[in-house]
Amino acid sequence: MKDNILLKDKLTSEEKIKYILDLQDRGFSRKQIREDMGYKKTGNLTDLMKRYGYVVVNEKFIKGGERHPHDTDMQEKLFNMVNKYDKFIEVLDWYGRSSKNLVMISINIFQMQS
Repeated sequence: MKDNILLKDKLTSEEKIKYILDLQDRGFSRKQIREDMGYKKTGNLTDLMKRYGYVVVNEKFIKGGERHPHDTDMQEKLFNMVNKYDKFIEVLDWYGRSSKNLVMISINIFQMQS
């Protein structure tokens, strides 16, 4: 790791992202990366990465939408729900106007299309 020279002030945003991902690939934790970059809180580092489309999955930064080998089934389902928010809301609205039997059929169809 580089000497702690407040890297966050010396690099462009693209260089910061590349450097952070390089450290991560080399096995450094988010806390270690935060310390090396000169951030006071890990949340500040996470906020930077989120601004550039990264999410934290299993304590690692990944580009939003990419699959990570350690994703749990629940995380994948939640991510799919967020990506299909409009369809999900449409089904819920329809639920309010329909009988319970029809709702179960529509939910099963919605899951099969995902």
